[in-house]
Amino acid sequence: MKNITILCIAILFCFLNSNAQKLDDFGRIVINPYLPENLEIPSGAARLLSTKLDQLTTQSGLGGAEVNPRFVITP
Repeated sequence: MKNITILCIAILFCFLNSNAQKLDDFGRIVINPYLPENLEIPSGAARLLSTKLDQLTTQSGLGGAEVNPRFVITP
């Protein structure tokens, strides 16, 4: 009976430990592109630059929605 109890506790511990390591979207860092307002480039170029920064962050796995725009990447 003691061995069964220890086995059950070990299985429960392994399950809880592996479940705790999973991150959802709110548990990871998101880098948002930011273009300052005083940037002296045409609006078309600014749109292309913003799109390219979005692509860079998305390809590296750090892009996402602006839930908390704490971390930014800027030209």
